[in-house]
Amino acid sequence: RMSNSRLLLETPRLWDISHTWSATVGYHTNLSIGLSGRLGGIASSPWTLPFDPINRGNFLPALTGNEWYGWVSYRLRLVAYDALLQGQLKESDVTFDWDEIRHVIHEGGIGMTYTYQPIQLTIAVNGKTPELKTGNSDRNHYWGGMYFVYRY
Repeated sequence: RMSNSRLLLETPRLWDISHTWSATVGYHTNLSIGLSGRLGGIASSPWTLPFDPINRGNFLPALTGNEWYGWVSYRLRLVAYDALLQGQLKESDVTFDWDEIRHVIHEGGIGMTYTYQPIQLTIAVNGKTPELKTGNSDRNHYWGGMYFVYRY
């Protein structure tokens, strides 16, 4: 996987807008581009934005100072191969053909993050367009949560 995030615009400690791109080859083979923004009392770098708990795993806690901010994020993903859906190049009881998979996926999230060292709390709502074109799977997905990080 290769990825990059860059700050586009900012008023330090108040708001920022950044973009990201990534290219992944392997279990998931895809390209993505995204845009995100934050507004509030910001002390951390834009790459610590707590979006995408499924693909990135745990959130990255702010490394400097206390902060609070609202954030919004959007990503467009172009999918070439997904081993989970297409069988990982071996025989599987459940697989989907190329034409049953959506190859353009939209993902987004909105939330609030509050950090008071060593604790970070994020409340987020995320959404994603369908990855399959068939049956009950052909629907948007939404999830949210409260994410607590304790840094020691």
